[in-house]
Amino acid sequence: MNVPDSPRPTGPFLLPSVEVRWFVEGDLPAALERWIDGRADPTASGSRTDAYVALPGAPGTGIKLREGRIEVKTLRHRIPPSPAIPGWVEWWLKWSQPVPGGLELLEGPGIEVVGVAKERRAWFRDGVLREVTRVSRGQESAWTIGLEAPEAGAGYLDEVEPAVPSNLAAAAVELFRLDGLTDLLLPRRSASYPEWLSRR
Repeated sequence: MNVPDSPRPTGPFLLPSVEVRWFVEGDLPAALERWIDGRADPTASGSRTDAYVALPGAPGTGIKLREGRIEVKTLRHRIPPSPAIPGWVEWWLKWSQPVPGGLELLEGPGIEVVGVAKERRAWFRDGVLREVTRVSRGQESAWTIGLEAPEAGAGYLDEVEPAVPSNLAAAAVELFRLDGLTDLLLPRRSASYPEWLSRR
């Protein structure tokens, strides 16, 4: 199983994952800055711009062009925020296919393409990708803080009511030990990228 931003296969592939994410504005707490700066892995960090298809009213679907690949992401299941994880824990299935060309692949009558610039710091441990990313769309900018367990999403179809993977829950405990996070990462700020784009 390839984790996000590890070397990817040259052909198409499917990647299941379990994720929780928040979008916030303003400055990040100093404790969060120290947490990510001391651990960020250069191979999982960096800057890039992804092109998303705007899909108003469809927060459970994402379509984007990223570094020569088109990626389609669909939401399969979600668990509402809880005291332990005050954000939506979501099961996603992503299909990725290399494509020639650029933005013209996404453009067409009635289609709005949104460019999102990203400056990401991240690292992968115990099966969970921890990420803090500055995202910009035009003149608007925000921070997104996310936890993603790619391998944990593979077995969700075998479960009637999937539970939060233990490694994702442990990463959330680690995150919320930091000063200032309880008041910052609130349920109303929890969203996936497709949902965040649909709100703008």
